[in-house]
Amino acid sequence: MDIITCCKVVRDDELIKVNDKQELIIDEVPWKISAYDLNAIEVGKKLAEKLEGKMQVLTLGSPEALNGTKIQKDILSRGPAELNMVVGEGYEQLDSISTAWYLAQAITTFENVDLVLCGVGSGDFYNQTVGTQMGTFLNWPNIDNVVEIEIDESASKAIVKRALEDSTETYEIPLPAVITVSSEIIEPSVPTMKEIMRAGRKPVNLLDLNAESLEQTTEVIEIVVPDQTDRRKEIIEGDGEEEIDQLIEFLKKELV
Repeated sequence: MDIITCCKVVRDDELIKVNDKQELIIDEVPWKISAYDLNAIEVGKKLAEKLEGKMQVLTLGSPEALNGTKIQKDILSRGPAELNMVVGEGYEQLDSISTAWYLAQAITTFENVDLVLCGVGSGDFYNQTVGTQMGTFLNWPNIDNVVEIEIDESASKAIVKRALEDSTETYEIPLPAVITVSSEIIEPSVPTMKEIMRAGRKPVNLLDLNAESLEQTTEVIEIVVPDQTDRRKEIIEGDGEEEIDQLIEFLKKELV
């Protein structure tokens, strides 16, 4: 069983600051694995262990984001046998369609792929569409918001449960396929010291796609933080009809 888990490296959002022009200050902010992709990596790790298969990570980003030894070791300490990188200037700013296109082209360079896993969204733009778009480019079955995955004995299909707002659907999907997992599917584990030490000896592969570029359908003009407004702290005490009428009148006044 050959599994590819896609992940994105993003700025650590907890350390991002805002200047007096409401602009994000990110130049000195360190990079980290997108939190939603940690779930996908953990699922890939568990499936590879259970099926005695191989899980690799595929990531796409800029040299600044991916060329650091620290982030590479962080990814490799979480279970993959190898790390495969598609590196290009500004790649972490690509829109979801372009990201899916390059990832799909990268996947076609692997000799065998049975399953591609994605997190529900990236920790920066959170478009939630890359997995579906990638499956379309590959012409493979794809499904999102998956909370449970089982692979049949023949490794020819996956039985998955997909969460909806008030119900769960079960599907049988022929492999190879692209599956986007929910953040609730599993709790990511913390790498042990042994796993961290072993990560430094795992292969890091730089993929040269020679693929036709895809014209961006969107362009980021600027990213600014909206103005913060103080809470009104309007308190109406009581639970009678008079207090309810006061609340209704207050809301009417504020919303008009």
